[in-house]
Amino acid sequence: MIPPRAGRRRRALRIAAWNFLIAIAGLTVIGGAAELGLRAVWPFLNSSKPSVLVPGVGVLIAPGAEVRQTNLREFWTVQRANGLGFLDREPIDPRRAAESCHIAMIGDSFVAALEVPIADKFHVRLEELAARTLPGLDITTSAWGVRATGTINQLPLYDVYARRMRPKILVLVVYANDFYDNVPLHLAYRWGWDPDRHPFVTAVQAENGAMTLRPPSADSAGMMQYLAKRLHGPPHPWLTRTVLRARPNSFLARYALSRYPFLSPLPRSSPSPDHWLRQRELWMDILRRRLDYAWILPPRGSAEAKDRWSSPAKWAEMPHDLPRMRQYIRDFTAFGIDRFKERADRDGVAFLILFVEEMNSTYEWAAEALKEMARERGVPLIDLHAYIARQGRDIRESRFAHDIHWNATGHLWAAEALLEWLARNRHACGAEVDETPAHG
Repeated sequence: MIPPRAGRRRRALRIAAWNFLIAIAGLTVIGGAAELGLRAVWPFLNSSKPSVLVPGVGVLIAPGAEVRQTNLREFWTVQRANGLGFLDREPIDPRRAAESCHIAMIGDSFVAALEVPIADKFHVRLEELAARTLPGLDITTSAWGVRATGTINQLPLYDVYARRMRPKILVLVVYANDFYDNVPLHLAYRWGWDPDRHPFVTAVQAENGAMTLRPPSADSAGMMQYLAKRLHGPPHPWLTRTVLRARPNSFLARYALSRYPFLSPLPRSSPSPDHWLRQRELWMDILRRRLDYAWILPPRGSAEAKDRWSSPAKWAEMPHDLPRMRQYIRDFTAFGIDRFKERADRDGVAFLILFVEEMNSTYEWAAEALKEMARERGVPLIDLHAYIARQGRDIRESRFAHDIHWNATGHLWAAEALLEWLARNRHACGAEVDETPAHG
């Protein structure tokens, strides 16, 4: 015979076990319903961009490939690359382009514009607006954009693709972070990527200031290899590990990661600023042994280095806080703009900069530096931020709430800013070019 106290304990355990199983079953049902609901609402889960290495140019989208892009909140775009590997219409016949006032747009992700359909992109909208308001100019356009590139990386986009269209106007679209994308040393400092294996054209600066172009590396995947192995810190919490394992195929897991920061994956090197400091110092030691970079980096243990690494709070600061680094980065951007201007002058092309300013104090120095470069070189510059402000509009309406890139409204406003410049500089489409800077 079971004692009454033992019987009550067993019944309590059974009830607790059943309650636990019912809770697990309930959570499973709720999770399954959420997964099915998200699958019904979200068109797809993962962005994809098939790529190929084009010798002498860099890594482009595979010609004709389907490209999918989503931030799992505001856009799910599906578009197909043209025959040259760009997210644009098929290029028009070069003879037709030469007969028109052809405008070639070159830039990074703002020109590639994976986030919006081709019909909404600013160069297409510019054609439409010009046809209605400036019909005598016969505007045609093309867009040559590659994500995560700087002005130096983009030089082959003109040499190989845009130049054969014999454009009348070349628009270089510059975003403030292009200052950093121009500099392989920045990628090494920030992420530990090998600066000597860059997949695009880059430049090297000697200690005397002289700069030379460096061709793309054939080992494009090598850039992503770390200069040294990452230092490992504590493992992720079990909940984060579980969600990360489910992330590739689970809509619910991706939803949780995108909405709840505490589940977001932390760097595998360590979640600790102290660990990042040690990691970056390790990368810096490797770079100090390379002749192309040793002169720009403060010696280990020097007063400059100690000041730079004095506080863990500085671990996330941008690399222009390093001694001499800001001028170094500025020199690279100026070098790229000079090379574009040389090409435009040689080919008789009007050269124009469309500046996409970031609403971020980190980039203020870059914004002022770019405007100064344009003034010194007599290059017209359209400040899109200033243009939007003059129209009495809110710049936040030009971008996605959870993505820095232009939405359809932003592309339209960029087209309108270019249209305004064209209306004031009609001669840019003819034999004579109006060289008057238009600093907005």
